[in-house]
Amino acid sequence: MFSIALHSILKDKSPRMCQPFHKPILFCTGFYVYIETSGQSPNDTAVLYSPAVPTTSGKPNNMVCLQFWYHMYGQHVDTLNLFMKRGQQLPPSPIWTKSGTQGNRWRLGQIAVTSTTPFQVC
Repeated sequence: MFSIALHSILKDKSPRMCQPFHKPILFCTGFYVYIETSGQSPNDTAVLYSPAVPTTSGKPNNMVCLQFWYHMYGQHVDTLNLFMKRGQQLPPSPIWTKSGTQGNRWRLGQIAVTSTTPFQVC
């Protein structure tokens, strides 16, 4: 079983920059999810679901750019997949994937998505 923890990024008066946003900490508030990957069995899976995202119809080119930050570092890191879920089941193929350690830093992921119906990102 995975250990999943919700952490918050709080305002701070120090002059440092906050990760992953590289903005002065004054402007950096929010949350991130941490999943401990060491000590897991092969093929263990954790799935996080976004709230429902409205249709992209009516947006420029009928699409939106999904942007997110991720940090994948260490010998026990496997794969991060993003799925676009319409209906009850996850689709067979992800819309974005990254595997293996990616260095000890936050990285920006982005993908253009189009959907004529509401969806979730998982």
